[in-house]
Amino acid sequence: MHWRIFIGKIPPSLGKLSKLYWLDLVDNQLIGPILVSTSTTPGLDQLLKAKHFHLNKNQLSGAPKLFSSDMVLIHVLFDGNDLSGSIPEILGLVQTLEVL
Repeated sequence: MHWRIFIGKIPPSLGKLSKLYWLDLVDNQLIGPILVSTSTTPGLDQLLKAKHFHLNKNQLSGAPKLFSSDMVLIHVLFDGNDLSGSIPEILGLVQTLEVL
């Protein structure tokens, strides 16, 4: 099996994958903040149908602000990064969340 390592920032185009169920970018060399939408670019906060956000073991930084109560998350894995701040309170409103 051949594995690719992703290097650099998370591409905004991932935010356009509105039917994405599972986002698994574990153990890469991703850097920078976890991308959220702006008026000109999409972000991971638009992945409302994604149940799995696996972004652990990268070099992501900042405070994750991508969550909303409209999400159907089950797993959120961010360990092994350089994230800062506290766990967003909005995660408490995600009724389906099982693993953080």
